[in-house]
Amino acid sequence: MGVSAGDADVLSQVPMAKDRLGAIAREASLWISVGGHAEAPEAGDARVDNVHFVFGPDGAARAAYTKTHLFDASTSSGVLRESAHTRPGAELVALRGTPVGTLGLMTCYDARFPRVSERLRFEAGASVLAVPSAFTVPTGAAHWELLMRCRAVETQCYVVAAAQWGDHGGGRRTWGHTMVVDPWGTVVAQCGEGADELVFADICDSVISRVREAMPLESQRREDLYERDSASLRVLGETSPP
Repeated sequence: MGVSAGDADVLSQVPMAKDRLGAIAREASLWISVGGHAEAPEAGDARVDNVHFVFGPDGAARAAYTKTHLFDASTSSGVLRESAHTRPGAELVALRGTPVGTLGLMTCYDARFPRVSERLRFEAGASVLAVPSAFTVPTGAAHWELLMRCRAVETQCYVVAAAQWGDHGGGRRTWGHTMVVDPWGTVVAQCGEGADELVFADICDSVISRVREAMPLESQRREDLYERDSASLRVLGETSPP
């Protein structure tokens, strides 16, 4: 992780990371999901893209999702403005045909916006949400597990959330606690505190089916109430004073 926008710009000029990840996927015959890769900026725009790539076992990049929600927030560790050096993406992305079914792609701060995961599940048909992240220590301690479990419960998907941890300079520390959550909201795998760890979890179609059959959220949704231009939202009472 770069400390400054200048660091991010330097990283964005190096294709080696993307090429090497593709080579690793091919050599090991693995699918790899990885977030936070900064693409080269466009002419006239010094900002970079925060990209979530998925590589297939042939080494090819099968999908690329540019993070749509940027972390502009004040925390106890300071004010962070991701939008100052990063462009927001313009579309959501899901990938069909993976070994775990349809994979919905998210990145970090996206997890705070339920409509993202809902669209990936109920419109794109995702069974797993991949959420590579780098939550700060204050926000991670307060909300990391809560958010991942919420996204799993409301979508009835597995949530696979790799998370960077450690001290990155410039006063920024990340929380880590990589975890996998099942469709019932149970944390089935999690990394511990302050160590580089690798965790494994089974993604079971039978668990997904059982949870969705017992509580058929998809057929019970009331989209007629959720649309912004719907007449189904009433706000009553006088406007409160500032």
